[in-house]
Amino acid sequence: MTLKQLLKKIDKSYPDGLACAAQDGDALASFIVEEITETFDPKATDLHKLSRAHRVMRTVAQDVIGVRAALSKLHHDAIQADIEKEKEKCSKKK
Repeated sequence: MTLKQLLKKIDKSYPDGLACAAQDGDALASFIVEEITETFDPKATDLHKLSRAHRVMRTVAQDVIGVRAALSKLHHDAIQADIEKEKEKCSKKK
């Protein structure tokens, strides 16, 4: 399997198509294509090529999930801070 064939096989997995989105400047689509391209070994077996691409995308997904978790915590903390400020305002009015 060539790199072009691999990218074509996964193209429809991305909204609007991976190749089209990457060409249109979608940073995430471009990143995905770049990661798969950089780690692609044309001399490897198809199974190894797929395993490597899968591993790379799993690592990317784990990194994204970690960032999302950090943002969720920050968001939660900001909401809690706002609630506390409102409680203080209410108690000062009494």
